[in-house]
Amino acid sequence: MKYEVQTKFVYGFENCWTDENEKPLLFSTRKEAEQELKDHIEGWNDDPNTEDEIFYEDFKIVEVKGD
Repeated sequence: MKYEVQTKFVYGFENCWTDENEKPLLFSTRKEAEQELKDHIEGWNDDPNTEDEIFYEDFKIVEVKGD
């Protein structure tokens, strides 16, 4: 079972996270996905150059069927 982090857009949620080869980023466990999301949000919001914060509500973790 794999998991992906989806980002909220006006039209709904979509996985726009990719690896270094531009392939969709998938996580082996929900815990790994949660940690990556936490690191992303904290890193973004703690950056002194960031003008707008992002929030957990802007993302969701989804189980990917078939993987």
